[in-house]
Amino acid sequence: MGVTDGSAGNDLALSPGLGDALDAWTADAGFEHDNCAVFFMTPSDGPSGNGIVMAQLTITAGTSATASGVIQGQSASGSDYQDRVWWNIMPGLG
Repeated sequence: MGVTDGSAGNDLALSPGLGDALDAWTADAGFEHDNCAVFFMTPSDGPSGNGIVMAQLTITAGTSATASGVIQGQSASGSDYQDRVWWNIMPGLG
């Protein structure tokens, strides 16, 4: 979330069980997890502005997938926010 080079390190935290699922992931064995979260332990350390990376996926060519979730955060000025997001990954459209 926010960076694509792994530099967020210990600033990010995972909900219980998600870390185990990610640790078991391999190129041959994907993972599926329901009701999980990735978040910044200190919200002000999170990304801000436009063009924030929400996810970086490595998938096999021709694969289709869907994902959904809720994003929420603290506003630097004004009300905090929460919104639903979703992705549809379809072969040949990326």
